[in-house]
Amino acid sequence: MCSHPRPGRAPHTPFSTEFKGGARAVRERLRNLFLGPRRQGRALVLCVAVLALFTGGMVACRTAVRETPPASDTAVPPLMMLPPTAELFGITGVEAALYEAARWAHNPYGWQNGTLALPFVGVYASYEDGNGDTVYLCNLWTRNYYDFLATRGANSGGGGGPAAITVAGDGSSGRFRSVKSAADGEGWAQSIRDLCAPVPGLADQILEGTIAYTLTTPDTDTLLAQYVQAVIGAVDETNVNKEAAADAYLAGLIAAGPGDRLYDAAVSAFGFGAWDHVTYAMEQTESVETRPAYILRATGEEITEAEYTALNLDVWTGVAEENGFTVGELLDAAAFDAPGQVSAPEGERAARARELFLAHIGQLPACYTSVSTGDAWEVELAFHGQTVGSDGSDHYHFVVSNRRGVWGVEVPLTWDGHNPDSPTGD
Repeated sequence: MCSHPRPGRAPHTPFSTEFKGGARAVRERLRNLFLGPRRQGRALVLCVAVLALFTGGMVACRTAVRETPPASDTAVPPLMMLPPTAELFGITGVEAALYEAARWAHNPYGWQNGTLALPFVGVYASYEDGNGDTVYLCNLWTRNYYDFLATRGANSGGGGGPAAITVAGDGSSGRFRSVKSAADGEGWAQSIRDLCAPVPGLADQILEGTIAYTLTTPDTDTLLAQYVQAVIGAVDETNVNKEAAADAYLAGLIAAGPGDRLYDAAVSAFGFGAWDHVTYAMEQTESVETRPAYILRATGEEITEAEYTALNLDVWTGVAEENGFTVGELLDAAAFDAPGQVSAPEGERAARARELFLAHIGQLPACYTSVSTGDAWEVELAFHGQTVGSDGSDHYHFVVSNRRGVWGVEVPLTWDGHNPDSPTGD
């Protein structure tokens, strides 16, 4: 299934495209249904129930979390991505100039939006341009690691091709001047010949695949491992798995000793020696953070936006063609009157379109929903074998997750307190 709303949690539908008017820009409306800035204070043109069905059962749940006490010092801080510069990886000289040229040519700001773009440059040949600079004829290729903090590089794609990179002087300063890439599609071969004209015979070798690199920047697998180390950190005995993270955090709570707010609260509720007789049980739960995802309904596999669009559009196109409608008419059939909006189509044809729409919404193969950014486990504590304190407080727990790449505390120790004035209960 594509959506799993939890009891007591209101579904949330972050769509931005309004279906109104004629059959215009159908593909773009499908692509952008749940993308872009959320518009506040506008009436919805589609009935939410119908919309959820149209999108393949989409119910993107906004994760609700109880307000917790201030995080203790042992909680893992949130991580931020760093720009993947040559300096970060220790790349210097000519390789740094080539690397930075490639980085700025392809997706230089992807890291600000969660995508880690790592370039690779393989040099075929070089020549001086007559201005004291050096031109490197090379293969420039970039791999994009999407949603990096959640996947640590598991979701990636890339592309590139021949290019000419001009560096300052001989390149030893690490500075570049320009990048010119070969054309895509028609004219590709000729553009390679134009780039390589100063080096006779090179273009034919590139096109035939009979030439080896004379110089390369570090491969993307090596760079990815270094970036994980720099941003996420090393895997050790405290974060290798959920049990290790729970044990490490619990050890910190115990070591805090008398005088610590959390330590003293448990002693007050469960008596002397509470922390000497503490055990825990773990149960999988939702991560505090979720991310949007396109899911194949049959398998639960995550797919790309392009695949999601194509799969669902194929269904509506087939239904429309078989019944003498346009795709736009079927989609507009879901509209209803709303203040300030165009009314839903009326008449016998519109009614028939609406019937077709409702009859086929269950056939959509893909849906848009929200998924956790990592595995999360709730760790419930028991003191002296008890989970309910003498003051009525209970459910002493914290949450560990791997959404930052390694296991650590996501929600620090909290509990359900029956005293409404208590600063430590929920």
